Amino acid sequence: MFVQIKSGSSYKDSKGYKIPVNKQHLAYWYNPINPIIGIVYAPDLKKAFWQI
Repeated sequence: MFVQIKSGSSYKDSKGYKIPVNKQHLAYWYNPINPIIGIVYAPDLKKAFWQI
């Protein structure tokens, strides 16, 4: 399993927290050799949000 962790308000938009990806990253995330989990930590909230 791979984990990509990001932190900070730059990963928040009007809809919530997310990890921006380009086409190459998107293809890798959708066809992984191992499962991939993305985590964004919001220091102002002291919470983490995840996505698969």
